[in-house]
Amino acid sequence: MSPNNIFDGFISKQSLASFTYDRKLYMEFKPCRPLRKFIHCYWVLPVESGYIPTSVGSKEIVVPDGCMDIIFDIDNVTFEYSNIVVGIAEKPITVSSFKKGIQTYGVRFYPAGAYPLFRLPMYEFADSWTVLGEVLKRSERDLAEIFISSLDLNCKLKWLDSFFFRIYSNFEQNNVVMNTLDRIIASGSAISVKELARREIVSERHLARLFKQWVGQSPKTFARVVRFQIMLEMLRREKMMNTARLAAQCGYYDQSHFIGEFKTFSGKLPSDYMEIL
Repeated sequence: MSPNNIFDGFISKQSLASFTYDRKLYMEFKPCRPLRKFIHCYWVLPVESGYIPTSVGSKEIVVPDGCMDIIFDIDNVTFEYSNIVVGIAEKPITVSSFKKGIQTYGVRFYPAGAYPLFRLPMYEFADSWTVLGEVLKRSERDLAEIFISSLDLNCKLKWLDSFFFRIYSNFEQNNVVMNTLDRIIASGSAISVKELARREIVSERHLARLFKQWVGQSPKTFARVVRFQIMLEMLRREKMMNTARLAAQCGYYDQSHFIGEFKTFSGKLPSDYMEIL
C-alpha cells in the first residue's frame, strides 16, 4: 500500500460556495505529524476574538466529504459553550455561517480517524448531530477547557495535539479498513467493492460491516463521496461546464448519472453550482 499518509491526496471541501469575505477568516491548522493519519485539521472561525461578521445569519451549504467534525461554539463574553459532533454525511445540509460574538473551533477527522476517540460504531453518528458530552463527557470537558482558556491560538493548538496524542499514540488501526480507504482514494473511487473485498481476502458483507464500524458508511457510499469531491475540485479548478466531458473524466456512466449524483450530494444542479463559483 502507499508508503506515505494515505490521505495525502484526499480531497475534503465542505463548503459548496466560494467563500464570502467573512468566510475567508476560516483557517485550518495541521496537527502534529503523528496525528496526521487520524486528524485532517483543527479549524477556527472567526480567527479574532470579538469579531462580529457583517453577514450574520447568512446560509451556507455543507456537502459530504467523508470526514467527521467536533465543533465548539464559545461565547466571547460569557465563555459559555455549546458543541456538536457532526457525523459522516451522505446528504448536504444548510447551516448559518456565523453567529454574532461567537468564536468557533473545530476538529476534523479523516475517514476512520474518529473511531479511536469514540470507540463506538461510526454509523451511529452518520448523517446526524450529537452533543459530545452525551457520549464522551470527560473529553467534552477537557476540550472545552482548552477552547475557553486565555491561551493564545498557538498554545491551544499544542494542547490539542497533546490531548489527542495521549489517545491515539498506542492505537492500532484496522488494516483491512485502511487498505480499502487507500485503494478507493488512490484510484479516485474507480474500483469495485467486489475487487476491494478480493484484495483483502474478505467477503463483501464483512468489508461493509468493518467499514460502517470504522468509517460510518459502506465502501460503495464512501467511494461515491470521493468521486463527488473529485468532481467538485475539477469544477473549481477548471470552471468548465461541459458536463458530458466532466462525467466521462470522473467515471460516471453518462451525463444523467453525473447530474443525479451531483444533486444527491449537493442539493443543486451543476449549472446552479457554476453560478455561485
